[in-house]
Amino acid sequence: MRNIADKMSERMKAIAGLVTKGKKVADIGCDHAYISIFLIEKCIADRVIAADIRKGPLEIAGTNIRQYFESRYDDEYIRKAYLDGTKIETRLSNGFEKILPGETDAAVIAGMGGLLIVDILKHGERLFDEGYELVLSPQSEIYEVRKYLLENGFLIIAEKMLREEGKYYNIIKAVKCPEKASLQNMSKDCSEAELTYGKLLIEAKDPVLYEKLSAELETNMKLVRTLEGIEGEGAQKRRTELMNGIEMIKSVYEKIRHDS
Repeated sequence: MRNIADKMSERMKAIAGLVTKGKKVADIGCDHAYISIFLIEKCIADRVIAADIRKGPLEIAGTNIRQYFESRYDDEYIRKAYLDGTKIETRLSNGFEKILPGETDAAVIAGMGGLLIVDILKHGERLFDEGYELVLSPQSEIYEVRKYLLENGFLIIAEKMLREEGKYYNIIKAVKCPEKASLQNMSKDCSEAELTYGKLLIEAKDPVLYEKLSAELETNMKLVRTLEGIEGEGAQKRRTELMNGIEMIKSVYEKIRHDS
């Protein structure tokens, strides 16, 4: 395993690329620890705790870490510096449960549903001092993740969106701000559309978001047509939901049109 980047998807590289240089990072749900290794190898993170709730994947992560740095560096002194736990270590942990205050000042959480990410964050709040950084890539319920962040003193400072193997992925970077009380109602300043699709992505007229909106609009219009002529409360409710969604998509779509 001479080149860790070859093992990583473009999404994983993008996630690692949003981590601020010099941070001590908790890689929550590290899986095979590719992001953890990349953060150390590229000198992005000063230290990484690769944490996972599952013993099997964590053992694989440990093996990957050892094999990578053993194959990468011939000098025994350098290898030891990477493999003694000073730079990178694995830890069996349910979310932030086994992470101690002060051990990290940033966290990466990716490859999970948004509601699970929110639950993990709720149980890690004791760690989130001013300036604590989160890089999150939820696979679903992105609205709920943004809402949680903005209601709990985090400022979303960057978002990326990319398409990989036919799926769309969001990556959110947020920083814990001082004066939580003053930021608690920040989500109220965001529209439903901005919480759903990402205020920063909309403002940047993100081309991948534009592509996703086009696909969603076409899908929802087809679904509405399938409900034509169908009576009943359930069909009416679904039709109303779809039409509301279409109106939201159109409002965002118009804001980021390439010719605007």
